Amino acid sequence: MGEDLSTAERISKPVIASINGYTFGAGLELALSCDIRLASTKSMFALPEVRLGMVPASGGITRMVKMLGLSRATYLLMLGKRIDANTALQYGLIHEVLEEDKLEPRLVEMARTGKYNPEALITGEYSLEELNEAVSALLNGRSLRTLIIP
Repeated sequence: MGEDLSTAERISKPVIASINGYTFGAGLELALSCDIRLASTKSMFALPEVRLGMVPASGGITRMVKMLGLSRATYLLMLGKRIDANTALQYGLIHEVLEEDKLEPRLVEMARTGKYNPEALITGEYSLEELNEAVSALLNGRSLRTLIIP
C-alpha cells in the first residue's frame, strides 16, 4: 500500500489534490504526496492511527516534517490531533481553502491555466528534481527564467 500512496510523487507533471471532507490516515498521506493541495472549508486533517499505537508508515511522517517543520509535525504526529482547513493552511499543509462549490472550478482553472507554474513547467518537460531546484533558486533570489528556460 505504501508504494501506491507515493505514486503521485513519481508523476513527472504536477499533481493537484482536491480535498473535500475528512482526510485522515492514508488519505492524508496520499494528499501529502501531491504537489498542490486545495481543500474545502469543511475539510479536516489528521493521522489518527498514532492514537492506536500505529505509525503512518507510507511516507506521511517524512512528508509532514518536510512540509510543516519538526515542531508542528511532532505536535500533530504525537497527538493524532485533527485540524481544520484554515489551520492546515496556516501550517502549510494545504495551499488554498475554498468554499465547497468553488473547489472543483478552482481545480479545473489551475489544471487548465497552470496559474501557479511558469509556462515552461506546464509542458511536463521538467522532472520534479528540476522543479525543486527551481523553487530553491527562487528562494535564494536567483531568476527562474535563467535556470530552466532555454
